[in-house]
Amino acid sequence: MRTIAFSRVHYLLGALIAAATLLPLGTVSAEGDLPVLESHSITSEFPEGFRIEATATSEKHDVT
Repeated sequence: MRTIAFSRVHYLLGALIAAATLLPLGTVSAEGDLPVLESHSITSEFPEGFRIEATATSEKHDVT
């Protein structure tokens, strides 16, 4: 039972860290040099993990 609770804590922390890295922190201005994050989402697939989807564009670079 203790192992299950421990793995849930790690799953939750991982999801929170992933969400925090994708949240916009302010206005970023660039002159086409950097990719622009158009949209993003995080979907829980508990207990296996989670799915992160993102769409980005760039004027000067291919984004894959």
